[in-house]
Amino acid sequence: MFRRAHESNTRTATGLLGIGLGLSVLLSACAGRVMPYSPGADLLVQAALERALISERIAYKRNLEGEYLALNAADQSRLVALGEEAQKLEAGRETLSLSSDCATDRVRAYLRRSGAIFAVDDSPGGSVLLMTAGDFAALEVAERYREFVSACDEQPD
Repeated sequence: MFRRAHESNTRTATGLLGIGLGLSVLLSACAGRVMPYSPGADLLVQAALERALISERIAYKRNLEGEYLALNAADQSRLVALGEEAQKLEAGRETLSLSSDCATDRVRAYLRRSGAIFAVDDSPGGSVLLMTAGDFAALEVAERYREFVSACDEQPD
């Protein structure tokens, strides 16, 4: 009787040890895994993060949920730090509805040359430019866009 109880306890202990070992392997694998980072849904914050990642030459990808993951796991902590900096962008936002493809291309080129952080939401209902209020005013974006629309309208097809 004692022997059977001892054998039963030994098998149980061995089974628990196997489960424990399996869990420890699983946990150690997860501990080495880099967690993706989400800066939030603000397109302008995402644009600022992506610009910073490119500037620092950090290769990254986005998963299906839109979260960012550094291709080199050693860069993930820097990616997160850059994302937190991007979230500190000026709170005020300006939007501008973009209707002309020609003028939209020109305003994008103008903003790239100026070094401004901007995002264009190309929705089915039409494109919308998103910028910080300070950059929008300083670069006179609304006025420039109107000029681009006029210049594009004057071009022959």
